[in-house]
This record gives sequence, C-alpha cells and structure tokens, in this order.
Amino acid sequence: MDQDTAWIEQIKQGDYAALNSLMEKYNAPLYYFIYRFIHDEHEARDVLQETFVKVYFRAASFKPGYTVRTWIYSIAANLCRDHYRRKQTLLERSLTTLEDWSLLPGKELSPSQTVEQSEFANHVQKAIDSLSPELKLAFVLSVFDGMSHKECGKVLGKTAKAVERMVSRARQKLQAILGE
Repeated sequence: MDQDTAWIEQIKQGDYAALNSLMEKYNAPLYYFIYRFIHDEHEARDVLQETFVKVYFRAASFKPGYTVRTWIYSIAANLCRDHYRRKQTLLERSLTTLEDWSLLPGKELSPSQTVEQSEFANHVQKAIDSLSPELKLAFVLSVFDGMSHKECGKVLGKTAKAVERMVSRARQKLQAILGE
C-alpha cells in the first residue's frame, strides 16, 4: 500500500493528521490545476478547500482501482465544472438584466499577474478559455499537469483513447485560433 492510500485509510478513521499530510502533498499542484481553469486566486482557493473537504467526507467511497492522485483530481475537476456552470448561469442572468452593455466588467488581472503575463500569454490563455470545459480539462490535465491519458481518463471518467482524441481536438482548435 502506498503512502497516499495509507493516508486515505487513516482519514476513513477520522485522522485529521493524515488529511493534513495529504493536503501538504497535493496543495500546490492541485491549486495550480484549479487556478488554470478558474483564473481567480480567491475562487481557486475556495475550490481547493472544497476539494479537500470532499476528500475527507468521501474517503470511505475511495475505490482501490484509482490512484489517490487521480481520485483527488477528479473531485477537483468536478468542482471546476460546477464552478463553470454557476458562473455561466450568473453571467446569463446578469446579461438579461443589463440595459447598457458597456457596463459589463472586463477581466481584471492582479498587479502581479499583469507584470508576469505577456501579451502573447494572455492571447494563449484566452484561446484555452475558449475551449469547451471538457476539452479544457483534458488539455490542462495532460499538458500543464503532466498526467498520462490513462490518468486523465480516470479523472474525467473517459477512456485513455477518448482523452487522447480530446487533447488532439483541443490542440487543433488552439492552433486554428493562434495560428502556427
């Protein structure tokens, strides 16, 4: 039994120290995965916290066929999808009530982001954001988080071949938007 699985077994028994150990290990990579999807530091931290709350309360449902890493990422991916749906619903509601389209807020970047990001990076990010949530999740997990197609498949509930096709479609769409 690997250390992650041992921690899950301890969490099942209500061991908060095991949860803290798991959080220490996955906090940074999981945060960056969530942030790349959400693009808001505070909201990404909220989703990260919610992910670990669900890990604690769902530890009993952990299936040995998964690795702990892919199980945690699948929880985070589902929460990212939920966040996206909520944002879309709120945006649609606000658009129907706005009379003046000029009141729509622009995407504001923090000063640190403004300094760190170049114009091209912003263009690339907008292109990635234009992907459907499923293609975006597959692309981010595969390219930025370095997961294999098999691992991505477990996170997304797809086969490795389906993920391979999704990442390929995402790359094609990005190339069409960004050019060669």
